[in-house]
Amino acid sequence: MRVLRVLLLVMLVASMPLASVHAQEGPTDVLQKVQDFFRSLYGRDFILMEYTYAVQTWTETSLGCPQAGIAYQQEEVRGYRWTLKVDNDETIYELHSNLDGSLVTLCTAIDRAALLKYRTFQNTEYLIDYPENWLVNATSTNAVISPSGSVDCNVPGLRLEYREPIGNANTMLDDVVREAGLVENMGVRTPLGDKALTLLYQGPCENNVVQYQAAAFADGMEGNGYLILQWTPINDYASWSAVYLHILASFRTADSTGGDTTIAAPPVNTTDPAQLMAGYPLATVFVQDVYIGAFDDIPGYAITIGSARVRSGLKFSNDGLYLTYIDPDPNTGAAWLGVAGLTLARNTVSRSITPNFTGAWSPAKLPIVAYLAPTETAGQLSVNTVEVTGSKTLTMLGVVPFTDSCETPAFTESERLYALESGPNGNKFTFEWLMDGRFLYTTNCDGTGLAIWNPADNSLVELGENLRRAVLSPDGTRVAAIDLSQAVYIIDLATGQLASMPLEYPADQLGWSWDGRKLYFSNLFGSDPFTLDDPSFETQAIETLGVFPYTSILNTVSLLEYDLGAGTETTLWQGQAYTIGRIVGAPNSAGVLFTVIPSDREYVLDFMQNAPLSTMRFARPETELYWLSAGGGEANLIAVTSQPTFAPAAPPATP
Repeated sequence: MRVLRVLLLVMLVASMPLASVHAQEGPTDVLQKVQDFFRSLYGRDFILMEYTYAVQTWTETSLGCPQAGIAYQQEEVRGYRWTLKVDNDETIYELHSNLDGSLVTLCTAIDRAALLKYRTFQNTEYLIDYPENWLVNATSTNAVISPSGSVDCNVPGLRLEYREPIGNANTMLDDVVREAGLVENMGVRTPLGDKALTLLYQGPCENNVVQYQAAAFADGMEGNGYLILQWTPINDYASWSAVYLHILASFRTADSTGGDTTIAAPPVNTTDPAQLMAGYPLATVFVQDVYIGAFDDIPGYAITIGSARVRSGLKFSNDGLYLTYIDPDPNTGAAWLGVAGLTLARNTVSRSITPNFTGAWSPAKLPIVAYLAPTETAGQLSVNTVEVTGSKTLTMLGVVPFTDSCETPAFTESERLYALESGPNGNKFTFEWLMDGRFLYTTNCDGTGLAIWNPADNSLVELGENLRRAVLSPDGTRVAAIDLSQAVYIIDLATGQLASMPLEYPADQLGWSWDGRKLYFSNLFGSDPFTLDDPSFETQAIETLGVFPYTSILNTVSLLEYDLGAGTETTLWQGQAYTIGRIVGAPNSAGVLFTVIPSDREYVLDFMQNAPLSTMRFARPETELYWLSAGGGEANLIAVTSQPTFAPAAPPATP
């Protein structure tokens, strides 16, 4: 991961025209079938960037792209020759279809070894890499890992089994072949490290014949071991072979890590955070588009496309399978609620939501999200739920009061970034679906006021009209918030009891550690304001900067940690900037991610010196993402991106 690489990518994307799916009219129903077919082979969802098509006639049903071992009918077939260009892949893929799309074939090989990225599944017995878009269904000893988390012979996948006793790897493979029954094209047994053997053969899988790669790992001196059985449709194996070898090479047991009874992570101050958090998806907003990646692969792959729309409000479901985000409509000013996921293509679940409020996921880990929407009655919002899969059932639970008479201020550059990262004036809008079915939400359009609404009896409990910037604890039992005097309170959501935190310094933004034992907060001091108010600059400033007079602020910014058990306060980081925008405790309490909003001082000074727009563009502040390990050390700038959001579950559970 290189910050320079990310900066160059930002500049490149900013200078490029937006890609459209295609400008020409064409057989869109057939194109959709071609995309669906390609998606089934490709191994992940994608965004279609470009396509071409041309009418063509073939002399057999292979459509000009025959595959070995398949017999084709000799008949004339008229159809289309397609080329597809998808996001995050430089390859131009060629596919052929008949005229109605009922027959499609892929003519370009998929280089999965270069295409796929991996996550790591780890428990107390073993760890193993797997493609990032697959799901894991595991016990302490056995696992099925595949696109659906279940055995499906029509697509690639793997099954991991613990077997005892097996004698050695060779006798285990003997058992595998015996259990398979009638096998064909069996290869030779190849060593894989010191204790493992691997074997290729073709055999039955449900009603299909598939290509298998079996690997047997002997575990220590007790005669026990692990079997990894990987399968894929026969004609697809060539594109998966390198991936399957990577998976097998990644497999480690507790015994192979040094004889411990468990696979324990090293102390966090010596552990590579990318490995420690490998299973947790990380969503960010990069050049205004939503991306899902991993700690060591920012930004990852794009969920949305088109940087003219400023996305925000990222929130993962409680099982880590789905992500919602706010997608503004540039034509009407309304906001849409978008959703995507590891097993769900990007779509819109509501086209009318209240801006600034995120979606709130069901605490029961169901694929149901709640959202707030405007009503025809002033001062009221409706609370709605919608299923993001299946029937997409929409339910209105009731209405809640909301003060909505705020004016939209004019922002300086740093204020604009701060509002995108943390809400208007830094006041994050809260909307949370609590474990007991109640909803915690912000009551005022300026981002102040907290209340809990109960849909069961339509009751409302006000927690404090001056409370703001609230963050829910990871276990959902407490909420921390700041009042207008910058004092911090923690509220027990079961009892409603408020506890004042005896912090030495005033707080600006808040965040929780993943284990809920520590409260992170930012502090601003030593403010150095500079105001551009010379009337000779007014016309040009309004045109270029958007605001006049223009006040640039440079603060000394600190990130601090308050240990709730010990009652101690520690400064973790300090620097010169406008503010800290967001603080996110990392999974496994490995450290903390935080975003820094730089000052726009250099940007304003360049303007006053009549610098060219190209120079000002490089001086224009952009939100920066920092990582600080729990073991201490320097904070590292890892990307120019915003709104970091971790999935709370790793690896993703089976839906």
